[in-house]
Amino acid sequence: MSANDLFMQISADLLGVPVHRPALLETTAWGAALAAGLGAGVWPSAEEAAGALPIARSFAPAMAPEARAEARARWQKAIARSLDWLHA
Repeated sequence: MSANDLFMQISADLLGVPVHRPALLETTAWGAALAAGLGAGVWPSAEEAAGALPIARSFAPAMAPEARAEARARWQKAIARSLDWLHA
């Protein structure tokens, strides 16, 4: 999903924070390597280890706060309706 520009922009818009796409999209293996490196003392902190992964692109929120609130309300309504399907 991180390879999809539209998904990344929507994420930034709905969350209201910048969303960063790492240069390496296969982050599961990278995360395991970071954890091992932290355990072995390669990095002194999780913050420094996280900084070892370069950012390929950042997506800044572009949605107005009022539109963000409306979109979140619609999303929550959709989630609530989908939960009712379990009882049908």
